[in-house]
Amino acid sequence: MITILRSTFLSLFLLFDYSTVQAESTPSAEELEKWFMSDELAPPTKSSDSHLTFIPPAKDKPALHSFNKIIITPKSINTGWVDLTQCYKNLDPVPEMEVVYNYTTMRKLAIVIRENIEQAQVKGQSVQLENVHKNTQLCVHAEVKFF
Repeated sequence: MITILRSTFLSLFLLFDYSTVQAESTPSAEELEKWFMSDELAPPTKSSDSHLTFIPPAKDKPALHSFNKIIITPKSINTGWVDLTQCYKNLDPVPEMEVVYNYTTMRKLAIVIRENIEQAQVKGQSVQLENVHKNTQLCVHAEVKFF
């Protein structure tokens, strides 16, 4: 979790435009690490002239995205079991990939849509993919117990 937060922080931190900031006002890696692990809200910068610059998405490569559909029925309220459908679009083209589900209680995991993926199979709580090409779509369905 900390690695993800650090990665996210560094990604966001790198989006700042420091063209108006002098070299000596740029924090060192040690200063950034110390700030990240502290409770301070303001980053260790000596200038307030920085502004956030949004980077437009790459036009030549569709972005990976996923969406979930969770169906809760009256029976779900009593049992805790819900229907989950999860779809991924635009996976990176790779020879092998594994999608792992980390639910404590899950059953009936199945692939319901597979596009531009040569091989796909369920193994336990994961989906094994081979020869993933461009413009992919993978949708799975499972029953998941939330409580």
